[in-house]
Amino acid sequence: MSGVTGYRVYQYNTSTKKWKAVANTKSTSYTFSKLKAGTTYKYTVRAYKTLNGTTYLSPKYSTFTTSTNLATVSFTVTGGNKKATVKWNKVAGATGYKVYYKTSKNGKWIGLKTTNNKTTSYTKTGLTKDKTYYFTVKAYRTVGGKTYNGNYTTKSVKVK
Repeated sequence: MSGVTGYRVYQYNTSTKKWKAVANTKSTSYTFSKLKAGTTYKYTVRAYKTLNGTTYLSPKYSTFTTSTNLATVSFTVTGGNKKATVKWNKVAGATGYKVYYKTSKNGKWIGLKTTNNKTTSYTKTGLTKDKTYYFTVKAYRTVGGKTYNGNYTTKSVKVK
């Protein structure tokens, strides 16, 4: 927008139910840091012009809602008789979890199960005895129709 001094970025505080000005910038973008994992944030922006020491603000622009990615899931995998059981700890803010496995270290991930945020285990049956399998669990969060995935780690297990 031409003729403006800058832009004021606002963040919505869900506790106070009020907008708070968090930054002024001359740029048309702003990057937030030190946000909490798995948290939804709501923002809006207003253009402002300073003239003779007085600041004039535009009407609020459209608001937008976004979320940060979730924390990495901590999990264990235990091999059994032609099966493997994956158990994980809940991640704050997760809508649910996605369990994947692959049949070789460099293989392609295969989706096994998508669960809700109350489920914390999954057992994969029908596996081959004495074979090593690789598993991971990703937390996900859905906000405004968009899905945010957490990072993941890989663990292997040899099936009995």
